[in-house]
Amino acid sequence: YPDAGEEDIDRAIELMSEAGAIEYSRNLARSLVAEAKESLKAFPESDVREELEALADFMIMRNL
Repeated sequence: YPDAGEEDIDRAIELMSEAGAIEYSRNLARSLVAEAKESLKAFPESDVREELEALADFMIMRNL
């Protein structure tokens, strides 16, 4: 919501964490990234493939 303040956002994050939604999402993201990286193995090794793998790793290393 555009009117949500920092306190509202913090509370929403707290509720999602308590419900296990954040850990579930992280685990799902790790699984999907592993699947994507496995699919990239069908392509020859190249700088582009390495960049895509690095991008995938970066996406799951981010924190809230």
